[in-house]
Amino acid sequence: FEIATTAAEVGIWSMDVANQTLEWSTLHKKMWGYTNLEKELTYEDWHKVIIKEDKETAFAEVENALKTKTLYEVSYRTKRADNGNIHWIKSTGQYFYNNAGQPITLTGVSIDITAQKLFENELMDAKIAAEHATMSKQQFLSNMSHEIRTPLNSILGFTNVLLKTELVPEQKEFVKAIKTSGKSLNLLINDILDLAKVDAGKMTFEKQPFEIRESLKSILHSFNLKVKQKNLELVKEYDTKIPSVLLGDSLRLNQIILNLISNAVKFTHKGKIILSVKLLHEDNENVTIEFAVTDSGIGIAATKINSIFNVFEQAETNTANFYGGTGLGLTIVKQLIESQGGSISVKSTINEGSTFTFILPFGKTNVKSAEETETLKKDSQ
Repeated sequence: FEIATTAAEVGIWSMDVANQTLEWSTLHKKMWGYTNLEKELTYEDWHKVIIKEDKETAFAEVENALKTKTLYEVSYRTKRADNGNIHWIKSTGQYFYNNAGQPITLTGVSIDITAQKLFENELMDAKIAAEHATMSKQQFLSNMSHEIRTPLNSILGFTNVLLKTELVPEQKEFVKAIKTSGKSLNLLINDILDLAKVDAGKMTFEKQPFEIRESLKSILHSFNLKVKQKNLELVKEYDTKIPSVLLGDSLRLNQIILNLISNAVKFTHKGKIILSVKLLHEDNENVTIEFAVTDSGIGIAATKINSIFNVFEQAETNTANFYGGTGLGLTIVKQLIESQGGSISVKSTINEGSTFTFILPFGKTNVKSAEETETLKKDSQ
């Protein structure tokens, strides 16, 4: 038994309640720093090595075990008798009683958890340092984005003014180039701000009634010109079982779909882009909807699928040079979806196209759509 407990590094002890004397295993004596292993130890020998600040907690647990006749477990610091080093000890004990219900002995085991406590403290320090670093990064991004946006808005404003003046063709091209670059930079700043907000947990989500069909209609309408310019077809597949008015954040939903369709248009040279909206689940209070954006574009290599949602990550190193973009869009999309309790996945084949599918929950509401309200008015006349 002594060999087994020593191998397990578990110290065993037992206290005679009436005489306040202790019997300690050899390992238990060593754990407390007592080198005279032959000496009989007393309750006072245990008491005096416990750090003053931890005594109250330790004795309170022992006292409670006596009152409730239950097992106790407590961790406390000790100052070793031999060298004064501080160690963390975890003790578990229980009172044993005679037939009259009087406590006879208090018996238990102890283990040294100093290494575990040091590791926990290191983890906590690392966590605090990481949180401070994240906060500093977010503050820096927010400050820099704000400082850049102010002069950038002036640049964009003056380019608009310049374009309305008499310019020779070459000058006009130069000003247009400045405007295009400025708009790209402005988009990057907006993406960085959104990313910083999501990372900081400061991105707020509304719970307001909105007509989902009208929202989707407006989104698709905004792509009409781009789609025509590239001779593409934009198709909507809509599940009519979806309630006409939902409770949620329509602006964030628009931001997600706009980003996904924008990517689809950017990377598709021929064929069509499909926005599919399907009801997955419905109960008395909520609905779950699956959205899918499918394109017939350049596709994504299987080895890159898992990394496209990473910050500043794009499928190929030359993608940004050829197609433009920051690589932040999909990162923001993923975080916006997951922050609302949803999920996103992607399937893709090189030179055949990609499908981005995301699932989002929405609340139900008694608010009627404009079309339903108009119908009710006509019926009541």
